[in-house]
Amino acid sequence: MRKHTMALLLAAVFSQGSQAALKPDSEAVVAIKLDKQCRWQALKGSDCIIEQQTTILKDAGRELGSYTLWANAGDKVDLQEAYTLQPDGRKLMVSTRDIQQGDVPGENGFQGHRFIKLAFPDVAIGSTLVIRQRRQEAQVAPFTDLSERLAAMVDAARMDQFSLRIESDKPLHWRSKNSDGLLHVAQQDEGKVLTASLTQPLFLDTTESGRRLRFRLGPRLEISTEPDALSYLAPVAQAFDQRLRDALPPRAQATVDSVKGQPWQQQVAAMVRDVNERIRYMGDWRRSDNGHIPFTLAQIEQRGFGDCKDMALTLTAMLRAAGLKAEVALVRADVDNTPPLLAPYGYLNHAIVHLQADGRDYWLDGTQKLNALGGVVSQLEDRPVFLLRDGVVVSSAIAGNDPAQNHEQQQIDYTLGADGEWRVVGSSTLSGVLASKLLRTELEEGPQALDRELSDTFTYGDMKLRDGKVERPALPRLFDQPYTYRATARIQNFSRPLARFRLVDVRLLDVRLAALREYQAKAGVSDYLLETGNSEVVLRLHGVRVVAEPERCDVTSPWIDFHIEPVKVEDGVGLRQHWLRKRLWVTAEELASPAFAHLLDELEQCDAQSQILLQK
Repeated sequence: MRKHTMALLLAAVFSQGSQAALKPDSEAVVAIKLDKQCRWQALKGSDCIIEQQTTILKDAGRELGSYTLWANAGDKVDLQEAYTLQPDGRKLMVSTRDIQQGDVPGENGFQGHRFIKLAFPDVAIGSTLVIRQRRQEAQVAPFTDLSERLAAMVDAARMDQFSLRIESDKPLHWRSKNSDGLLHVAQQDEGKVLTASLTQPLFLDTTESGRRLRFRLGPRLEISTEPDALSYLAPVAQAFDQRLRDALPPRAQATVDSVKGQPWQQQVAAMVRDVNERIRYMGDWRRSDNGHIPFTLAQIEQRGFGDCKDMALTLTAMLRAAGLKAEVALVRADVDNTPPLLAPYGYLNHAIVHLQADGRDYWLDGTQKLNALGGVVSQLEDRPVFLLRDGVVVSSAIAGNDPAQNHEQQQIDYTLGADGEWRVVGSSTLSGVLASKLLRTELEEGPQALDRELSDTFTYGDMKLRDGKVERPALPRLFDQPYTYRATARIQNFSRPLARFRLVDVRLLDVRLAALREYQAKAGVSDYLLETGNSEVVLRLHGVRVVAEPERCDVTSPWIDFHIEPVKVEDGVGLRQHWLRKRLWVTAEELASPAFAHLLDELEQCDAQSQILLQK
């Protein structure tokens, strides 16, 4: 669902301007003052007056001179005033001819959106863009309680002022985190009125960049009329339970019947594949019952499309019909596994299936073309989850992946031929989520694209492959057994000259260590996405004379273990690398610690053993 721009701004109001690796206030592109006054009623929803003033500080901020307000179909947005305020006090109203309004239909008739697009006149550095609007948003069925979630986001906007007032017909509850000295919250009228305001201008924009670095510790504020998440989600659990009491429709029942008597793993594989192929995924985030409640099993089968909750419902029903213990689970699918503080509306965004078999917990995602019994993707790993069990909600957790179940084992033989050309023969065995993560390319881009990727797993650095050939079995949809593939190819740029020798650089960690060194140099404040995993590689070079054998080294820590040991090769040299990641995240505090700095030194020294010097 596309969120309206105001919601995005509210999500960015909190920051920690005093942190070392945040950009200075002088780099802010715009400065914002925001005031939101709301009335909440359980039967009607929210009615808010919102005034926003955006002052342009740099030329890049002039892009906001074209500004769009978004609203869900059915909500009401009344633009009361819009103008450019110049530094000399002149008000330049947005002309009616520069206001465009319209509707964007939802895909296949699903929830659409309304938009109001404004073109502000004479926008220059020093101008202030002023918007005053009344926004009426209906209650989100089937919920009967307010739930607001405001969380920090990295943004080039500085928030100079923010004030929020909510009046409710029910007592309001709130919780905040990482907001000491930054946010003032007060309540009146027996808790039915809540006010919140910033205590100082705040600017949040980090100096770090890269997909593995994320600022996760910014302040958050959550407000709800129902503080208990299980009670808040109870209507959803009851609706799912009612749907699961229906009989399976014919095609789903036929799939269940076709695998009766097979081992449960094969039954699960067939049902996951059936759901994924028979039900075309299409998101449905309507602000109505079907935004949070699935259609009936019969409707889903008849339509042939649905979203995560429709697919989770169908898969759960099929597993139960086969005699397996399964239930729908609600979770947030995001690499950021920070838990909610109060009621989880706005936090939960995905429905999956919890399966219990042979005394173990498994998590299946019907929207994914590949699943693994040994683990989950990092977007689902190590986080709270809400199980919808027979009409009630049960709080649980998805554990971090067990590296023993998510393993990559490689053996690579590099041979120098009589013609002076290097060739490679490699084999790799993948288990668990590492298999589903690496092999999904075939279903997205085709088998040839996957073959190229698999060949490249046997290269390091600047090595380039030619005439690569891959041998591998057909791709399963559920990985319950290890998957092995092999490749052969010729290699270019295998080594480079170094004085009177040639250097073969097969370091595993050099790029990662460089990124972490740069982070530490900037006194970073973001957390680092490490991702659990277990990789072991045996490398052998044939037909060469080595200047010095690699030495054994062992590095252990709470976050990473790394080991290198020499491997005997009669006509060359070899080594074994073992790279174990124990955690999903390394926090900013841990990254800045002396212990982690010492770890990087140890890793760099150990990784250096993978630089092999050869006689010419």
